[in-house]
Amino acid sequence: MRNIPLRITNVQAACVVLFMWLLGSCTPPPFQFVLSDNYTRERFSGRDIGNHTIGVCPLLTRNGPVFGAKLPSSAVAEMIRKTRPDLLIHDADSIHAALSSRLPTATLQRYYRLLFEGEVVSVQTEDSLWNAVTTDYLLVVRMRHGMDIRTFNQRSKKRINLEAELWDRSAMETVWRITVIGTCSHVGYSDQQFLIEAMGRVAAALPPSAPAYDTKAW
Repeated sequence: MRNIPLRITNVQAACVVLFMWLLGSCTPPPFQFVLSDNYTRERFSGRDIGNHTIGVCPLLTRNGPVFGAKLPSSAVAEMIRKTRPDLLIHDADSIHAALSSRLPTATLQRYYRLLFEGEVVSVQTEDSLWNAVTTDYLLVVRMRHGMDIRTFNQRSKKRINLEAELWDRSAMETVWRITVIGTCSHVGYSDQQFLIEAMGRVAAALPPSAPAYDTKAW
């Protein structure tokens, strides 16, 4: 039997490429997030944070703040700066170091607990905390829930529930607050990668910064 060479026309090749592209585009992203706006102070906008520093508080959990290899502050800061290059970010390690140098350990742990519990009224009256904060704003993120779910078909899914709020140091009050629900159904992604991606989404939700008006007297 004589072999008949298979000829692929340019049109057929283009169809194959298009099919592969469509197949790839239908693949869902590894992370999915749903963000909900909970609160924004009246007239708060990007002009309030333009040219102002934002300190990232260590991620707060019911077991206390997360440090070190579990959630490297440099990786979180890099993700935020990549997502929002317009923001002036101070990473969590530098914020924690500044607070630790100005506050007794027990006092700082109590402040972290109050921030995690959302005790807004109590935190607002803690002058020593806000005197110790070295940035204009403090971005506080607390993890309410984090879990690995095993579905009926034995697939693993990660799920987190975060609350994020931005504190104005000078006014000692929150100016912005959101809720983030995230899921990751792809294997091969660590909890650390998931949280870093979530922190980037939090930063992306902040209003775009803009130059602030100069309010000094002439």
